[in-house]
Amino acid sequence: MSLYLPIDSELPKIKEEIRQNNVLILIAPPGSGKSTRVPPALLDQYSGKILLLQPRRSAARLLAHRIAEELNSPIGGLVGYQIRFEKRMSHKTRIEVLTEGILLRRLQKDPFLEGIDVVILDEFHERSANTDLLLALIKELQEEIRPDLKMIICSATLNPEPLLVYFNHRASLILAQGRHFPVEISYLNKPTKNWLEQGCNKARSFVRKHSTGSVLFFLPGIRSINKALELLEGSDAEILPLHGKLSTKEQELALCTTTHSKIILSTNIAETSLTVPNLKLVIDSGYHRSAYSHNGFTELKTERISLDSADQRAGRVGRTEHGQVYRLWTEVDNRLFEEQRTPELMRIELNSILLQIYGWGSRPNQIQWLSEPKKSRILLAQKELKHLGAINDYGITALGEQILQLPLSPNLAKFLLEAKSKNCACGAIALATLITEGKRNQYDDIEHTLKRLLQKKASYHSLQMMKQLARLLNIKLDETQVDINAVLKCLITAYPYRVGKKLNPRRGFLADGKTIHIHDTLTLSSDFFIALQIHTQEHNERTMTQAHPIDPKWLELTEKKQHHFKNERVEAVQIKCFHNLTIEQNSCPVDPHQAERQLLEQAQSHYVFSPSKKAQQLLSRLLFIEQFKGLKSPIAAWKDLLEDLCFGKRSFEQLNKVDLYQKLNDLLTWEHRKALENQAPARFSLPTGSSVAIHYSINAPPVIAARIQQLFGLMQTPRIAGELCLIQMLAPNNRPQQSTQDLHSFWKNTYPLLRKELRGRYPKHAWPETPTLADAEDRPKRKKSK
Repeated sequence: MSLYLPIDSELPKIKEEIRQNNVLILIAPPGSGKSTRVPPALLDQYSGKILLLQPRRSAARLLAHRIAEELNSPIGGLVGYQIRFEKRMSHKTRIEVLTEGILLRRLQKDPFLEGIDVVILDEFHERSANTDLLLALIKELQEEIRPDLKMIICSATLNPEPLLVYFNHRASLILAQGRHFPVEISYLNKPTKNWLEQGCNKARSFVRKHSTGSVLFFLPGIRSINKALELLEGSDAEILPLHGKLSTKEQELALCTTTHSKIILSTNIAETSLTVPNLKLVIDSGYHRSAYSHNGFTELKTERISLDSADQRAGRVGRTEHGQVYRLWTEVDNRLFEEQRTPELMRIELNSILLQIYGWGSRPNQIQWLSEPKKSRILLAQKELKHLGAINDYGITALGEQILQLPLSPNLAKFLLEAKSKNCACGAIALATLITEGKRNQYDDIEHTLKRLLQKKASYHSLQMMKQLARLLNIKLDETQVDINAVLKCLITAYPYRVGKKLNPRRGFLADGKTIHIHDTLTLSSDFFIALQIHTQEHNERTMTQAHPIDPKWLELTEKKQHHFKNERVEAVQIKCFHNLTIEQNSCPVDPHQAERQLLEQAQSHYVFSPSKKAQQLLSRLLFIEQFKGLKSPIAAWKDLLEDLCFGKRSFEQLNKVDLYQKLNDLLTWEHRKALENQAPARFSLPTGSSVAIHYSINAPPVIAARIQQLFGLMQTPRIAGELCLIQMLAPNNRPQQSTQDLHSFWKNTYPLLRKELRGRYPKHAWPETPTLADAEDRPKRKKSK
């Protein structure tokens, strides 16, 4: 080992702590050298193998080369690596640098990790789903079978407290020293939407002033990298991209030592475990692309990074000399960033994770999670795995075990296994490669594109993927064996929610029940299709960039009768559907019970009763008795009748025709009828011998409205059920003039004033000075002719 690194002084302590304890949490700042120096330091302490786990394939490959170089060993000798579709190891290898998925698949074959002495979970702060699962599985393995197995959890920015609690404070903790050289961090003065242009200007300005040294510009994804390449064209430095889709040689080119200045445009692949030689400036966009998955779709969304991620990026500089970090956001905007990144378990579907657990021989509820996923998401994943046939009520199935042997998602693995059984695996492998690459290219002829891939007219990674998949499936690749229809039928069995129907030229509806935007460059010749490529655009809208027409006759349809409420009535349709996608529907007879139920649901929210005066009066009388006499009314409001009213009906129009008075009257008992007659009469007998209606309402006295002349001779205010009535005094034109609950006071004090005002306006009507002694009259008495 040539260059001294800060972690070197901690190595003796690390070796002693892991010797005494089987779990060590190592927190060391970026650039301290923990990834390259810790594994070799343990070689003389353990005779077995040391596994170094990395969350990214590119980092694993480059890190293995770096450790091998420091040990002066060829790659594949003392130090080797294995990532998906690539392996460089031999029987001499003792330090194995792996991605987590590789170790999870190894656990299925070797659950005791025979011959392994140390497992190092590096960059644990990234909290990938596989890392969280490995943490739980290795902890269980240590507790039950392998107490001798050592585990080291490494990070630069991790808060160790949750892990210490997780291990019941039995794990050792080492906080290592930081970087050698100071780093100056600067921010934008004000927010900008043109952060890409501003970052490129900063990079261009830096290389003008410095003839040597590297600039590392962190960008969200490949599209922004390509845009930056265009903006930086013609600058004084060498411009190099760095992302996971590049070949090993292209990645090494970006990281090699040079005597001139260069600008490296990188995704978060360079955020951890990689050292950029002669790095002087880090420019941070503050964005990254996060994977979200649901119903077999994996979508990348551009999001703000967390503050710990920003610290990781800043840690790339200041390792060998003074460095600078330029953040493309304001210092005030730091408050908008999360402290720690969200664990991947919380945002991806758990199908693959759960299948690993079942393959391990366990169950999700038996796993000791550091951050436990919601039960609803676990249940959803179990449902999807059962639909794929990967698990059943008793555990993993034979198909599930086959799926685990393929380094793919459960859906994609099911697709290939189905294709193999249908003798169309060659085309399926090519299509799986196309889907996995996730390119936004438009292919006019998918079948021709698949044949070109099989003719080895593809990238290095694509060819490696196809070769390994063919080996695992035990088939020989042959470009002549591409039956696109057979391939698509197999794809539908594994990805049913990718099936969709075109609503208009730019909009579609998928079997997952959601709409999708159809890219402007994509033209569909058929109404029905299966989506091959889906990307998340601005505002997180899903956009389909590649699809292929399908025949709906290929789909295994289910039939169901569906009732819906339209135009104030219940209607029914017979639907043929594929999951949530309607393929065909026709009107059909309404089911009476369904119609009643839906009509009731709608009526409870939207129906407005229009009872007749007679019906409303009856209800008011009943409620009056309930209030003052305690005899409970059959209903408290008209809506209480709804369930009975909706019987045998399907529309508001039919409800409107119901005689509410008769409906309520039918509910009355003998006790109710007697109480109505004695305690809440419908009418009041006036002194004239005629009668008027009594008006009842809740929390108010009964109201009797009559013309003043009809009340002459009535001395005291009438009572109903012991309650004083409210008397409305009407003028001869039947308009209210006065209301009172004290007739005696009215005749004495108010009547003289009204008499004075009204007798001139209504001279034909009687206006006696002493109304209590006068005869009441319904109409003016005719004067006798002389």
